[in-house]
Amino acid sequence: GFTLFRGRADYGAGAYIEAGSLRNSRLLSNIADYYGGGIYFHGAGGNVQQCVIHSNVAWYGGGIEFDGGGSAAHCEITDNTALDSGGGADCWGGGFLGHCTILRNSSAYYGGGVECWEGGVLNNCIIMNNEATYDGGGIESSYWVVGATVSNSLIVANTAGRYGGGVDLWGGGDLVNCTIVGNTGLLGGGLHGDGGLVQNSIVYYNNAPNGPNFLDEGGGVVFA
Repeated sequence: GFTLFRGRADYGAGAYIEAGSLRNSRLLSNIADYYGGGIYFHGAGGNVQQCVIHSNVAWYGGGIEFDGGGSAAHCEITDNTALDSGGGADCWGGGFLGHCTILRNSSAYYGGGVECWEGGVLNNCIIMNNEATYDGGGIESSYWVVGATVSNSLIVANTAGRYGGGVDLWGGGDLVNCTIVGNTGLLGGGLHGDGGLVQNSIVYYNNAPNGPNFLDEGGGVVFA
C-alpha cells in the first residue's frame, strides 16, 4: 500500500481513478479545488479496498467523489470536509460504499456523511457523527430519476442544521434494514423526506423540534 498525502489538484488530489484497484493505502490531508479531495472516480471502473481516507478537503466529495461509478469497500472515511456537499463521499450518478465506516465528516450544505445525487448504493456501513450545515447530516439522497439505496447500515449521532439529522430523502431513495438512532436536526431528527421507501428499519430516539424521529412533509414516504 501507499501513503498519499498533501496533494493538490482540481480533481482527485490523493488519487484519480478510472480503472484498477488501490488497496491498503492511506490518503491523508489532500485538497481538491473541485471534486474528490481524497479520491476521484471517473466512470464506472475502479475500486479501493481497506483504505484510510482521512482529513481531505474538496468542494464536493471531501473524502471521495464517485462520478458515474466506482466502489469503496472496507474503508475508513474520517474527518473529511466538503465546502459544498458530500463531506465523506459524494455519489454523482453511481458509486458503491460497502462495509465502510464514515465518521466525523462535515459539509457546508448537504450530506455531512454522504450525498447521493442520482444514485449511489451503501451497504453494511456505519455513518456516525457527521454534520451538515443544511440537510442530511448522515445522508442526503437527492434525485430526478433514481435516489440512493441504503441497506443494512447504522446511521447514528449525526447532525443537520435543517432537514434530516440522520437522513434526508429529497424526492426519494430506499432505506432497507437500517437503524437510525440518536440523530439531531431541525425538521426530522432521524429522517426527513417527501418521497422514497423505508422498509424494515428502526427509527428511534432521535431529536428535533419538529418530527423528532421522522417528518414526511410531502406524504410520499412509504413505510413497509
